[in-house]
Amino acid sequence: MEDNNSLGSTIRLLRRQRHLTQEQLAEGICSPITVSRIENGHQMPSKAILDALLSRLHSSVYQLCNV
Repeated sequence: MEDNNSLGSTIRLLRRQRHLTQEQLAEGICSPITVSRIENGHQMPSKAILDALLSRLHSSVYQLCNV
């Protein structure tokens, strides 16, 4: 069962809302495999990767935390 409140689920939701593939989201940031692992909860991104992914998704850590 998927945890809809997890970081990975949120990144997946934002990516899909912006009609991006994992490859498009990852380009120049990390590998598509890394994005897949993050979305599936198998890997936590570094702060630098998380910030870059969220920037591409037009979001921020503050928005994820509803601050």
